[in-house]
Amino acid sequence: MKRVFHIGSVVFLLAALAASCGKKAANPVSPSGAEQSDTSATPVGGLKATAPTTQSPTNGAKPTGTLVLVAGRSTMPYVAVQFPLSYEFEILTTQGAHVWSTMVSGESGSTISVAPDASLNNDQSYNWRVRASYQEARGPWSANAAFVANKPAAFINERTLWDPLDGSAFAARRIVGAHTWIPGQGLRLDDFTSHVAYELPNGGRIEEGEFSAVIRNTPHNTEGGKTKVFSMTGGYSDATTNYARMSVEKRGEGNTGDVAFRFLASNGEAETVGVERYAPGFTDGPYFWQATWRNQHFNVLIQEGGPGGPEFYNFGKHYEGFYQAQPHVIWLGFGPNRSGPDSSTLPGMIISKVWVSWDPRPSYANQ
Repeated sequence: MKRVFHIGSVVFLLAALAASCGKKAANPVSPSGAEQSDTSATPVGGLKATAPTTQSPTNGAKPTGTLVLVAGRSTMPYVAVQFPLSYEFEILTTQGAHVWSTMVSGESGSTISVAPDASLNNDQSYNWRVRASYQEARGPWSANAAFVANKPAAFINERTLWDPLDGSAFAARRIVGAHTWIPGQGLRLDDFTSHVAYELPNGGRIEEGEFSAVIRNTPHNTEGGKTKVFSMTGGYSDATTNYARMSVEKRGEGNTGDVAFRFLASNGEAETVGVERYAPGFTDGPYFWQATWRNQHFNVLIQEGGPGGPEFYNFGKHYEGFYQAQPHVIWLGFGPNRSGPDSSTLPGMIISKVWVSWDPRPSYANQ
């Protein structure tokens, strides 16, 4: 049998293959076998989009007021119709360690922006970057942009509350009852029924963490009985009998100004029933009050003059289990309860620089 070669057919096939290889793909995602020319190109299996451009802050700038990250949007040069993109923002230390990240939906216009609810140290340098996202695919990162952190405005997320109580507006802060803003000092809660409530969003719960604040105007013989400086509950049921009650007290004249606490965990409690309940002899302050619940130990620390000052009170107790508030409600003072006004909020106290978080109190919260 003779073999016959059709030279014309081979030439036509090679030409068709060359033509098909020269066409741009309409798929917005790079195939897993696609070659990448450099590290700034679309990652394998990633989104065929340009890197966003960082716009502000950059070049080591220190923003004034609330930190807002602003970037120019990505484009998708290989598709006729642009897809609705989301954007992942990330903050890094100058050594490259991850600090914070979030995903935001794309906005109309030429830029996208986000106000980070990150715990950053004041006057410390950081980098930030951003990349486009579509479903599970990610585009290339922008170049890093350097900035210096400032003291952030109030924020709340699933694991942290920060409220300087400096008179600025904060949507998550719900003030009930008589109160007065004292310039340069904080918020004064004027009577027993005054309080402030916050709720961690999206089912957030601090199973181990810290509640701390700077508190003034706490003389030895204050009004009332079992008055509270701050507290937490699971939801909004009676604060006295709440299953997740945490309360720290500066008691009134009927109890000679004792410090007391109660903390209910999932499998036990910590409560002042011994030498830890005593009157250290308060003045008007300021005092730094800190409650911590970590490694099954609840502790209350009070420092005279503010954070880092001389130790004024420092006692704690063991508990079993973990803190299980759901929803996790944070109170300055004490919420509605059956015990009556004189066992509610410490009247007249001035509170500021509130930090409640899984994480230790950052340096900016003390400035």
